[in-house]
Amino acid sequence: MDHEVSWDDDNGCVRLTLRGQIEAEHARALMAAAEQLFEGKTRRLLLIDHRQSPQALPPETREVFQTRSYPLEKLSFFGMGHITRIAARIAVAIAGHSDHSRFFETEAEALAWLHE
Repeated sequence: MDHEVSWDDDNGCVRLTLRGQIEAEHARALMAAAEQLFEGKTRRLLLIDHRQSPQALPPETREVFQTRSYPLEKLSFFGMGHITRIAARIAVAIAGHSDHSRFFETEAEALAWLHE
Protein backbone atom coordinates (compact mmCIF):
# COMPACT_ATOMS: atom_id res chain seq x y z
CA MET A 1 0.00 0.00 0.00
CA ASP A 2 1.57 3.28 -1.14
CA HIS A 3 -1.21 5.45 0.24
CA GLU A 4 -0.26 7.92 2.97
CA VAL A 5 -2.08 9.58 5.82
CA SER A 6 -0.36 12.28 7.85
CA TRP A 7 -0.91 15.39 9.93
CA ASP A 8 -0.11 18.53 7.92
CA ASP A 9 1.24 21.03 10.48
CA ASP A 10 1.40 23.87 7.96
CA ASN A 11 -2.28 23.57 7.07
CA GLY A 12 -3.75 22.16 10.27
CA CYS A 13 -5.40 19.18 8.62
CA VAL A 14 -5.10 15.48 8.05
CA ARG A 15 -3.74 14.83 4.57
CA LEU A 16 -4.67 11.62 2.78
CA THR A 17 -2.65 10.88 -0.36
CA LEU A 18 -4.02 8.08 -2.52
CA ARG A 19 -1.84 6.24 -5.01
CA GLY A 20 -3.26 3.65 -7.35
CA GLN A 21 -6.15 1.35 -6.53
CA ILE A 22 -7.60 1.57 -3.04
CA GLU A 23 -8.72 -1.79 -1.71
CA ALA A 24 -11.10 -2.22 1.23
CA GLU A 25 -8.32 -3.22 3.63
CA HIS A 26 -6.39 -0.07 2.67
CA ALA A 27 -9.47 2.04 3.32
CA ARG A 28 -9.89 0.53 6.80
CA ALA A 29 -6.24 1.22 7.67
CA LEU A 30 -6.39 4.78 6.30
CA MET A 31 -9.57 5.58 8.22
CA ALA A 32 -8.11 4.26 11.47
CA ALA A 33 -4.88 6.21 10.98
CA ALA A 34 -6.74 9.43 10.19
CA GLU A 35 -8.94 9.04 13.26
CA GLN A 36 -5.84 8.68 15.44
CA LEU A 37 -4.33 11.82 13.91
CA PHE A 38 -7.49 13.78 14.73
CA GLU A 39 -7.26 12.92 18.44
CA GLY A 40 -6.75 16.04 20.51
CA LYS A 41 -7.12 18.40 17.54
CA THR A 42 -9.54 21.34 17.77
CA ARG A 43 -10.42 21.26 14.06
CA ARG A 44 -11.26 18.19 11.99
CA LEU A 45 -10.22 19.11 8.45
CA LEU A 46 -9.47 16.36 5.92
CA LEU A 47 -7.67 16.97 2.62
CA ILE A 48 -7.72 14.10 0.11
CA ASP A 49 -5.19 14.12 -2.73
CA HIS A 50 -6.57 11.95 -5.51
CA ARG A 51 -4.10 12.93 -8.28
CA GLN A 52 -2.32 9.55 -8.31
CA SER A 53 -5.44 7.40 -7.99
CA PRO A 54 -7.44 8.20 -11.11
CA GLN A 55 -9.95 5.36 -11.09
CA ALA A 56 -13.23 5.13 -9.20
CA LEU A 57 -13.29 3.18 -5.95
CA PRO A 58 -14.35 -0.47 -6.01
CA PRO A 59 -17.78 -1.07 -4.38
CA GLU A 60 -16.24 -2.75 -1.29
CA THR A 61 -13.93 0.21 -0.73
CA ARG A 62 -16.77 2.74 -1.13
CA GLU A 63 -18.72 0.78 1.48
CA VAL A 64 -15.83 1.01 3.97
CA PHE A 65 -15.54 4.79 3.52
CA GLN A 66 -19.33 5.19 3.84
CA THR A 67 -19.82 3.04 6.92
CA ARG A 68 -16.63 3.96 8.82
CA SER A 69 -16.95 7.71 8.47
CA TYR A 70 -16.54 9.98 11.48
CA PRO A 71 -17.43 13.60 12.24
CA LEU A 72 -15.52 16.11 10.15
CA GLU A 73 -15.66 19.88 10.03
CA LYS A 74 -14.66 19.98 6.34
CA LEU A 75 -13.70 17.39 3.75
CA SER A 76 -11.84 18.62 0.66
CA PHE A 77 -10.90 16.52 -2.39
CA PHE A 78 -8.64 17.52 -5.26
CA GLY A 79 -7.18 15.92 -8.37
CA MET A 80 -10.13 13.71 -9.36
CA GLY A 81 -11.34 13.08 -12.88
CA HIS A 82 -14.97 13.83 -13.69
CA ILE A 83 -16.24 10.24 -13.56
CA THR A 84 -14.45 9.56 -10.29
CA ARG A 85 -15.83 12.81 -8.87
CA ILE A 86 -19.41 11.75 -9.64
CA ALA A 87 -18.93 8.43 -7.83
CA ALA A 88 -17.23 10.20 -4.91
CA ARG A 89 -20.12 12.68 -4.56
CA ILE A 90 -22.52 9.77 -4.18
CA ALA A 91 -20.30 8.10 -1.56
CA VAL A 92 -19.91 11.39 0.34
CA ALA A 93 -23.68 11.89 0.35
CA ILE A 94 -24.31 8.39 1.67
CA ALA A 95 -21.72 8.94 4.43
CA GLY A 96 -23.53 12.15 5.43
CA HIS A 97 -20.74 14.58 4.52
CA SER A 98 -22.34 16.45 1.58
CA ASP A 99 -22.96 19.67 3.47
CA HIS A 100 -19.30 20.12 4.40
CA SER A 101 -17.48 18.56 1.42
CA ARG A 102 -16.14 20.11 -1.77
CA PHE A 103 -14.22 18.95 -4.84
CA PHE A 104 -11.45 20.98 -6.48
CA GLU A 105 -9.04 20.76 -9.39
CA THR A 106 -5.98 21.96 -7.47
CA GLU A 107 -4.48 21.60 -4.02
CA ALA A 108 -4.36 25.39 -3.58
CA GLU A 109 -8.12 25.67 -4.19
CA ALA A 110 -8.84 22.79 -1.79
CA LEU A 111 -6.69 24.29 0.97
CA ALA A 112 -8.16 27.77 0.50
CA TRP A 113 -11.66 26.39 1.02
CA LEU A 114 -10.61 24.40 4.10
CA HIS A 115 -9.41 27.62 5.69
CA GLU A 116 -12.40 29.84 4.85
